[in-house]
Amino acid sequence: MASGCVGWTQPVRRTPHPWRAKGNPPTLLVSGAHGVATPRAWAESVHRQLPGNNKCGSQAARDYLLTLTMPTGSC
Repeated sequence: MASGCVGWTQPVRRTPHPWRAKGNPPTLLVSGAHGVATPRAWAESVHRQLPGNNKCGSQAARDYLLTLTMPTGSC
């Protein structure tokens, strides 16, 4: 839960850093609109940092979730 750490008295050990995706294979990032454990803003931040964003991703995710059809890798 994103608000679960508000007021936490322990010091922070790690700080956020930019996404490091250099050399990774194409990635399909799927995010729920109302997930409390993984806020949409986090997914959108990762999406902006991933190289080679593709507008076909939404359709590929929808096709897979509805029909289990794997993306072909091209639009």
